Parts: sequence; structure tokens; C-alpha cells
Amino acid sequence: MRNHSFQPKFIVDKLLASFRFSKVYKALKNCHTLPHQTKIIDMGSGKGLLINQLRQKGYDAWGIDLTPSKNVIAADLNKILPVENNSIDVVTSLANIEHLEKPEVNLAEIYRMMKPGGKLILTTPSLAAKPILEFIAYKLKVIDEAEIRDHKFYYTKQTLSRDLIKVGFSKFKLSTFQLGLNLCVVAQK
Repeated sequence: MRNHSFQPKFIVDKLLASFRFSKVYKALKNCHTLPHQTKIIDMGSGKGLLINQLRQKGYDAWGIDLTPSKNVIAADLNKILPVENNSIDVVTSLANIEHLEKPEVNLAEIYRMMKPGGKLILTTPSLAAKPILEFIAYKLKVIDEAEIRDHKFYYTKQTLSRDLIKVGFSKFKLSTFQLGLNLCVVAQK
């Protein structure tokens, strides 16, 4: 796992982050609770860009990352997290799980933290994205090379479904976006 919080520097990284954020906003539209009643934890939140946007919209949003900052708790996502069982309405994990040494531990922790009926919104590059990401990072140098080198896993729909089921998720929708280069999961506990 990277030993620092990721902050997008390149315009393409920022654009890709905005696509991922749009997945969160779309999924939140289907929540039946008011923003101020919805507790959200963002896994691998960096300096908290998504958290800040969600808080401005009235959500009780917090993050977990290696480096603490305002509204971000410091913790290693490969380990047990300092969050109570069944306490979170929505967990977001955007372009994060592929960086973890133990993604199955993180998925189990997400499931444990979520309230019954809570939602997980997760994005990750697909296996098909690997050669493209490496080309645009290493050759074109328009996205952060260190971020791509830090990828430990690339998922297919089948492998991500398997891992979600293994930790307890049975209700989820798994789709692709950006021409199949990214996977998006909206799961319910």
C-alpha cells in the first residue's frame, strides 16, 4: 500500500476522480434518508476532497487514510479499522482497493462497519485497464506513475463478485464504466 495519501496532480487524474465522484452522487440519490442523517465513511480518502464535497451537501462524511487531516482518521486499510460495528450508512471506496495488500480484510471491515441496509459504493480499475493505465502513466506521463506502480490487483467482474460474496454481500450491482476500464459496485448489506 502506498505510504502517503494520494492527491491528484495531473489534470487527467482529476478528471478520472470526477467520474468516480459522479458514481457516488448517483448512488446517493437513491438513498431514502436525508443527508444530515446519512453517515458516510470514505476509504482511502486522501486529503478529503470527496468528504468536503459531501459535507457541503449536508452529509456526515468522514474518511480513513494513512495520513490524518481534517475529517480524516489515520488507519491502515489492510487492518481492523477503528469504527463501530453496524454504524455506517454509506461506505465509499474509489480507486482504492487495488492499492491494498489485503483487500479481502478491507472488504470484510467495510461489511462489518455498515448498518443493515447500508450501501457500499466502490470503484476499481478493471483488468482490461492495466495495459492502458501503464501506457498513459509510463509512456505518455499524463497520470501519476507512482500510483499505477502501486496497483497490487486488477479485478474482473467475476473476481470482484467472488470477493464481495466471500465477505457477506449478497445484494449488489456490478457494472463497468469508461469503456469497461473501470468497475463500479453498489452493494447493500
